[in-house]
Amino acid sequence: MTSQLQLICLLPCHSLEDFPTYLVADEADGLLGAWAALWHPQLLAAAGAIPTYRRGEAGLTNLHRCVVAVPSVCEQHVDYEADWDAQQQHVVLLRHDHDPHALAQTAIEWLQQLDPSEEVAEPATPAAWCDDFFALGYAYLQVELLTRRMHYSSNLDVKQLTIHAVAAAQAVVRGDDHAGREELRRCFGVLAEERDHYYPVEVHLIDVTLLAPPYCDQRLQQQLALGIPVNLMASGQTVEYLRQHWPDLIDQLKSLHEQRQLAVIGGEHHELPSSLVHPESVWHELQSGIEIYRNALGWVPESFGRRRYGLHSQLPQLVAQAGWESAVHFTLDGGVFPAKGQAKTKWEGADGTLIDSLGRVPLDAGRPETYLNLGTKLGGSMEIDYVATLVLAHWPGETCYWYHLLQRVAAYGPVLGRFTTIDQYFQQTDYSGQRELHDEDKYASPYLQQSVARQEGDPISRYVRYWHREWRLRQTEELFTWGTLLLGDGAQHDTSDHRRYEHWEAIHRHAVDGTVATTTEADCERDVEERRMDAARRLVQAMFKPANPSADHGGKRHVLINSDASPVRYGVCVEEAVVVAEHERIQVCVTEEHEGYAVVDVPGCGFMSLRSGSAGDSKSPRRMLQSGKSASLVDATALTLSNEFMRVTIDDRTGGIRSLYDYTTRGNRLSQKLIWQVPRSGRDPRPERGRTTGAKRPIPAESQPLCHSVTVARDNACVGEFVCRGQMTQHDASATETTAIIEFEQRVRLWRGSRVVEVELTLEGEPSLTEDPWQSYIGSRVAWASDAAEIYRDLQCCQRPTSQRRFESPQYIGIDEGFRITTILTRGLPFHRRIDDRMLDTMFVVRGENSRQFRWAYGIDLPSPIAAARQLAAPPVWVDDANRSAASTGWLFHVDAKHVTVTAWEGRVDGQAGFRVRLLETSGQGGITGLAGFQKIKAADKTDFMGRQLESCEVRDGVARINLRPYEWTEVRVSW
Repeated sequence: MTSQLQLICLLPCHSLEDFPTYLVADEADGLLGAWAALWHPQLLAAAGAIPTYRRGEAGLTNLHRCVVAVPSVCEQHVDYEADWDAQQQHVVLLRHDHDPHALAQTAIEWLQQLDPSEEVAEPATPAAWCDDFFALGYAYLQVELLTRRMHYSSNLDVKQLTIHAVAAAQAVVRGDDHAGREELRRCFGVLAEERDHYYPVEVHLIDVTLLAPPYCDQRLQQQLALGIPVNLMASGQTVEYLRQHWPDLIDQLKSLHEQRQLAVIGGEHHELPSSLVHPESVWHELQSGIEIYRNALGWVPESFGRRRYGLHSQLPQLVAQAGWESAVHFTLDGGVFPAKGQAKTKWEGADGTLIDSLGRVPLDAGRPETYLNLGTKLGGSMEIDYVATLVLAHWPGETCYWYHLLQRVAAYGPVLGRFTTIDQYFQQTDYSGQRELHDEDKYASPYLQQSVARQEGDPISRYVRYWHREWRLRQTEELFTWGTLLLGDGAQHDTSDHRRYEHWEAIHRHAVDGTVATTTEADCERDVEERRMDAARRLVQAMFKPANPSADHGGKRHVLINSDASPVRYGVCVEEAVVVAEHERIQVCVTEEHEGYAVVDVPGCGFMSLRSGSAGDSKSPRRMLQSGKSASLVDATALTLSNEFMRVTIDDRTGGIRSLYDYTTRGNRLSQKLIWQVPRSGRDPRPERGRTTGAKRPIPAESQPLCHSVTVARDNACVGEFVCRGQMTQHDASATETTAIIEFEQRVRLWRGSRVVEVELTLEGEPSLTEDPWQSYIGSRVAWASDAAEIYRDLQCCQRPTSQRRFESPQYIGIDEGFRITTILTRGLPFHRRIDDRMLDTMFVVRGENSRQFRWAYGIDLPSPIAAARQLAAPPVWVDDANRSAASTGWLFHVDAKHVTVTAWEGRVDGQAGFRVRLLETSGQGGITGLAGFQKIKAADKTDFMGRQLESCEVRDGVARINLRPYEWTEVRVSW
């Protein structure tokens, strides 16, 4: 072939120093395609040289016998009519196509027409060889860009590269595959030597293939057949689907895993919104996932990860408790998480647990811009990472052509890095020594916005129902375990009856995904309540002997069982009965219109019994009050509710709470009203960055509530309650008539001796709301006095400070003013928006929300906010007509730290007498916690959740002393 043929690519830059790595989509694809097409072996053989580039603004002047690739981004710089005549100057343009095969074929056909005697008329080169040469051209471009990104001058031996590239092309053209392969290897060796000048260490490429049931088909089989190390990110649910529908794929996964060509990243059975659920729910999904992986694959993934958002600072210890030593610190469906620092680090949890983590955010393997600026990304990792790492994520079969070329480059040598499994990555790479404890405010989930965008039902109330049932399920498991321990090893009990509600537990947990029908949830609710009462009655039978008929005192016997570790003061109502005051734990009892009321104290992990009689029972006084207590909590004239701890004043204009005062500090602690916020388009005089004054942008429009009436619903020595009725209206900015009306009824209730004021809300009407839930909602707004107050929120039952404007807290929010703490008990309402330094909105209704009834409460100076949240959602169990000789009060277990909550009680699984208990430190204090039971404890050990012993606990006088780190969640194995 003549050596005068030139291969030129027009570039939209003056040199590679200002190469446009910022191009995206078709422009990036076109630029790469134009460059790669010129590396076709038949063109290299015809030219006898590798391609060069030319500045796009230089146009097409002074060209002869040239193949010129013109990417679409350079089209605007070329004047085809003025600059050249293709037929006279013997120049062919490669335009209007992104496929390098098609572009190269155009050039080959032109050469054949230009001189049919040339060797280019040989049979067409196989596509696989073309791809190898295109990969060489791509690698050459990226190495040159990488060199400049690393601020080095190029030392590339272009002469040697040209000699080997032309020799390889000529060998391939004449059909000598072996020689062509060897020469290509030498080409890639030359490029690798250039990179080794400034980074003589291996670069790790990690392919993360996302897997879900719709992609479990031939696309996955085809990818696995490529022979490139791959990492499948698959939940237990997906692996179970594979086992049932694609057993051949399971066998292929097992084979590749044995060859160390495949790793699985996973953990949970179902990927719940983990920051919004109870930690036991997360642990349940981890257990189920581990079992599925082991049964389906024969092994458990070595690295934990999840595709759906679910990162938070409590996660490392959950992962470590389940036996994982490494995790990926990224998710792929939205949300915010910290992504700075090293690629491989030690991720430190809130309790101090350390696990290896991969924190490099994946690049989209299906977008051409990923590969256009690959050298830039690699250079950035080489500069800052102790272990240079690049992660590419994609669904099976959903990559682009340049990903295919990158794989071919890696097959020839480590020019741009080697593909590896994540298991090998953690095993074979060194640790930089950096530990990363991420502040919780750096995480922000997309759950609410995604639910509204997907038009899922009940994006808020699904969590309310979840927490309502979750605490009752926790109660049920605790009561059942206590009953089994009391009955002893020889007791006969039906284990199948204990597990017959597992189906409903699954429905309960998955309801937070919005995939469960309302009718099914209703069945679940009913059966969960039945199970709870069955466990309570079983425990009463285990605690007390049958009553002696001759010792009947008349009336009915009732037992209140508190399964929480903290004591509770609880207000009860017995219809058509009178509560008999039998002992000092009954603070107040009254009878009003055939209803019996009482305020009682129930010890933690204990019980209290009381008796109710008829209205004519001479032993049942109508009202019993301790000295100094007023006969009523209600002042109808002043619209106030008052007890020993607070005074609540109702606002007759808004129907909310005007003020909440205590008797030890000065000033109003809290005010509350309903709010309906909808953004509307208008002219805002305030300038915004990038906008001019007066530009149109969304402005929040707030509808204020208007109260029509305030009435007294209850008024006695035990409880006082106001009912406020009114409406909220929304007006269109361009109209004078009302477009929507929402009727509301808000009840405010206060029990004697309680630090908590309860609120219930009922709405009627269909509000007009927009698609942005954070700007368009109905909610409750509270205001407090100090703009320096620190806000605390709940994260998996732990108290964490927050300064975020939008945050999640499904159980409680603490407002700490330094000398007093006011707590909002949200009762499952998870989404909150801070308006300014002294106001906060709790969201009730957004688009798609069907529920119109909500409950929450406000507490003052609560000893344990998590205990108060639990007791509000799951109060002590009331067992009616207990035909037993019940003692007046007592406890079964005792935890002496208020900041420690019990998440689960279970029996021993090793056949020894005793039990297992999981303890969670909730406030960040840490310290020694005492644990006692109805029998003296002989020995106690701290274990992880897989049963492996961590340390022994000191036992004194039958009480175990357990040392807990701040926010630590641990299991204690106790022997009687």
